[in-house]
Amino acid sequence: MDFSEVKKLMDEAVELHGVPGSDIAIMHQGELVYRYMNGTCDDDKKVAMKGDEQYFLYSATKPITCTAALQLVEVGRLSLEDKLSDYIPEFENMMVKTSEGLKEAQKPITIQNLFSMTSGLNYDLANPSIREAREKDPNASTLDMVRAMANEPLEFEPGEHYLYGLSHDVLAAVVEVVTGMSIGDYLQENIFDRCGMTRTGFMSNKEAKDMVCSQHLYNPESGRTSLMSKENGFILTPKYESGGAGLISCVDDYMKFVAEMSDGNRLLKAETIDLMRSNQLGKQAYEEFQSCKPGYSYGLGVRTCIDGRFAHKGEFGWDGAAGAYVMIDPDNHIGVFYATHVRNHGAYLYQVLHPALRDAVYRVIGPDSKQGW
Repeated sequence: MDFSEVKKLMDEAVELHGVPGSDIAIMHQGELVYRYMNGTCDDDKKVAMKGDEQYFLYSATKPITCTAALQLVEVGRLSLEDKLSDYIPEFENMMVKTSEGLKEAQKPITIQNLFSMTSGLNYDLANPSIREAREKDPNASTLDMVRAMANEPLEFEPGEHYLYGLSHDVLAAVVEVVTGMSIGDYLQENIFDRCGMTRTGFMSNKEAKDMVCSQHLYNPESGRTSLMSKENGFILTPKYESGGAGLISCVDDYMKFVAEMSDGNRLLKAETIDLMRSNQLGKQAYEEFQSCKPGYSYGLGVRTCIDGRFAHKGEFGWDGAAGAYVMIDPDNHIGVFYATHVRNHGAYLYQVLHPALRDAVYRVIGPDSKQGW
């Protein structure tokens, strides 16, 4: 198998586009078929990548959290149609923003709304309710912080639009309520241990500083990166385990999760994975999602390809704020995880590099007939 195009894309990312270092693993039919790393991982950009680096996953956390919640759906402990307020009562009487000011929401937030980012929750981590909760208790738990989020008005009636926001952080709190476990403990027992993931978990920023590799910030004006702190702004308190953006991991570990989702059955049944990668958006929400992911819609916590001109239909996954990219294709038993650690480089990473890596992988191990996908 000739993955020279993948190597070329990654080398260009480091040499021409300010990516400090990167690492990719590609699996096919349960076997690792390609691994390549380049660039550097240290503050001074002198130490070559070795492949054991740990990263803030940021939103690449989301597919794992949603897998956990789907395990509960699978065994009947949670339903997509359930109201969020059945589990966290603070969300029962929500206010919603309208052109005429705040009004009482006419629809409840459902569990499906949380999965599909149609809840109306935004991603404002500095809103008054979050600030007040942190000031009141600097060590507030995940559930305490999520309860505080319920004090803020929704951006729209649940189900009417797509808006990327804190829905999966709230979903993680639902998992805690249903199971009586912290989201970290639940993931450890039901995902990490099952997959043999020994270097993945939630950590406070203080703990993570000693674990993760150097994190850089891209400047689009200069085309260069500068060193930034080893902190994840989505970790709201030392005890807050963000189901939307809080995990750290490494390529070897995350690929164990990808392998299970693309070619295994220890986490979810095949029919549940099919549900996860089914379109969950109505017409308006789908059009809104298309603006950022052409050819895709949004499923239960993942992008999902619905236009065969872009990739194999049903290919799914997500990405992360520091450049991580997850690609899972159960139909063709393909799994890919790409990792880097550079913030503010979205226009290039998400719109150029990630689709190019996807296409390069499919040219080597995609379906026999690539025309008319």
